[in-house]
Amino acid sequence: MKTDRIHSCPGPRPTFAGNRILVSALLGTFLGAAAFPAAAGDGFRVRLGLVNGHLRECWFGCEKGATDKYDRNLDEMAPPPGIQTGYTAFISPDNKFWLYKDIRGFGDRIVWRFSAQVYGKKTIEITWEPKDLPDAYDFTLESGKKTLNMRETKTLSVPKTGVLIIRGVRRKPGAGPRDRKPAPRP
Repeated sequence: MKTDRIHSCPGPRPTFAGNRILVSALLGTFLGAAAFPAAAGDGFRVRLGLVNGHLRECWFGCEKGATDKYDRNLDEMAPPPGIQTGYTAFISPDNKFWLYKDIRGFGDRIVWRFSAQVYGKKTIEITWEPKDLPDAYDFTLESGKKTLNMRETKTLSVPKTGVLIIRGVRRKPGAGPRDRKPAPRP
């Protein structure tokens, strides 16, 4: 069997679909900045920073051509939980996968479900940058009976295990920043 010299593994050299996304994510990780623009021509990504989860961050967003199911080159599976940590990941719409990145197709109303499983008494802290939210949508985050406008706040403490709901509702054309209202519950 032929071995690739660079990768020392059998078979042909791996190819990376989406080099733009990979490079952007790596730059964002090393520079401490949002890795993706808030609203690129083909989509957007929003970073959720996490404390006391098993990951440091998770991502949600939209991209042209993405679906509500697992998209191999867009969505990324979450790794299993660590030892004595909470578990934080997006839940795929079909309930089959735990996702580190959950990228959907564009629509008028988009819902992401985020599982926050608290370990012991370690409250999970979630942060985001409101400036990273695309202007085309209003975003709310629901935790229990509390609904937050994601443009007006940038943190949430989760003391108990639960599923959080992020809703993106497309804004009407011409609606200015003062016209923004929280996304309604269905």
